[in-house]
Formats: sequence, structure tokens, C-alpha cells
Amino acid sequence: MTLRDQLDRWFDELWVRRNAAIIDEMVDPECTIHGLPGTKHGPAGFRPFYELFSRAFSRIELRIDESVEAGDTIGFRCTLTALARDGTVHEFTGGGMATFRGDRIVAAWNAFDHLALLTSMGHVPQETFVAALLAQAKLAAG
Repeated sequence: MTLRDQLDRWFDELWVRRNAAIIDEMVDPECTIHGLPGTKHGPAGFRPFYELFSRAFSRIELRIDESVEAGDTIGFRCTLTALARDGTVHEFTGGGMATFRGDRIVAAWNAFDHLALLTSMGHVPQETFVAALLAQAKLAAG
């Protein structure tokens, strides 16, 4: 099984099928997890994020748009579509890297556009990012 096959299985079982057992099966107990709010090491560190995200959205689809493999590590970029409990569809992009040892993830780096998700959900006004940059530029200008 290629790294891409393993990554496809991970995302399909985890988000599409909502099979939480895949966490214990594929995440190494010593796995380091980066870039997801509130996550720590191993399955126990990832599970709270998974449970919260799963409760927030009734359907989640993740499409890997591109991937590159090097040794035991795969990098990817993806598009995530989430159906909120109120029926609203939110689409945002992201990516990351995962290092495998056999069929287990031993390290994961996540970089998802959570700002786009929060904006789509109405929690952050559309103009917030540009307004923050302008404010910072004014501070820098003195």
C-alpha cells in the first residue's frame, strides 16, 4: 500500500465514514501532531479535536488535490467541504504532511485555512484579515 493509499484510507475512514476506531489503529501512541487547535500527542491527544469537529459538522468530505511522497513522508494539499448542522456548506483548503512507520502515523503537520472556515461560518467578518494587516502596517509606519 502506498503512502497515498494510507492517507486516503485515513481521511475516508476518519471523516467520511466517521470511524473513530481508525484513530487507535493508525495513530502511533507517540505521534507528534502539529497545527490543530488543542491537539497533543498520540490518539488520546487527537481524539478531542476529532470529536468536536465531528459534532460541529454533520458531513465532512476531504479531497486530496495533490500529494508528493519522499521516503516515509507524504505531503498533500486538499479541499475540505463540511456541512454544518444548520445545512450550510463550508469549503476551505488546507494541507499537511504525515510521516508513517509501517501503517501508523508517527508525525503529522496540519495547515488548514481555519480563518476561511470561521469567516464562512460568520464568526469572523470577511474584512477582518485585511483590517488587521492595515492596522499593523500603520503601527509599523509609526
